[in-house]
Amino acid sequence: MVFPAKLLLFGEYTVLHGSMALSVPLVEFSGQFSFAEPCTNEAAISNTQLKAFCNYIEEIIDALPFDIDIEKFKADICKGLYFNSNIPGGYGVGSSGALVAAVYATYAYKPLTPRCGNVELSLLRNQLQVLENYFHGSSSGIDPLVSYSGWPIFTREDKSLTRLRGDKLHVNDIHIFLVDTKRFGNTLKNIQNFKQLMNGAEYKSAIHNSLVSQVNNCTSLYLRKDENTMTQIFNLSQMQLEYFRAMIPDDFVEHFIHGLQYEKFSLKLCGSGGGGYMLGFTNKIGETKNYFSNFEIPLIEL
Repeated sequence: MVFPAKLLLFGEYTVLHGSMALSVPLVEFSGQFSFAEPCTNEAAISNTQLKAFCNYIEEIIDALPFDIDIEKFKADICKGLYFNSNIPGGYGVGSSGALVAAVYATYAYKPLTPRCGNVELSLLRNQLQVLENYFHGSSSGIDPLVSYSGWPIFTREDKSLTRLRGDKLHVNDIHIFLVDTKRFGNTLKNIQNFKQLMNGAEYKSAIHNSLVSQVNNCTSLYLRKDENTMTQIFNLSQMQLEYFRAMIPDDFVEHFIHGLQYEKFSLKLCGSGGGGYMLGFTNKIGETKNYFSNFEIPLIEL
């Protein structure tokens, strides 16, 4: 089975504090289990990482909300199992989520079948969440849910989940793209940094009273294909520049500002930020490509 990467269009950090979120499969990247014969360096590294993950699962196995065939997992690792993936780690597109989905689908005794209802999706998310906590300390479970189901998932303010149908990456004349910061992000470190910022009363108030509302506004407009969507995404980019400055690489601040100043494109964090990809929205894709090519920054149009 092949498991796609994911893309969080809206909801970075704010989904932890009651905002909406919209996640979609990113089929440009994917991964699946394979056995290495002969063993390449890439496969050896993945195999070692799987051993560590397997040890973690064995330690918490009594607390898992499902049964897993840990002995088969260990035996396959000894046979050279590795996760054959082109999903870049530390780039905000769900490399760990795809791996968790693969482990769950392959080694859970009775893996749940993705179903459309909120209760069923929530149960599945909760099972996947426990596994992904290994990678991020505390996971929402959405990344592996999107990868496992292959569906766009809409998270409402009350944390209920809805499967969306149809293409959610191409709405009206808005083009979505990724630009490469050429460095790795650290999700656990970024989340810890955000939690520290949230200890400040003024910052916490701004997130709850301003940013959450703007995320909800953008998500709603985007799903409705409203003509004002791009304008509001520009506003969201400005707010991310203000509140998530610590998660934006220094040399990308000028690109955030340029896109806003000339209303050419809007940049946002991709996942937790700090490196990896930056997520972009534009209705001037030609000008945007030319701009980033001038800086020799790789751009992937989705």
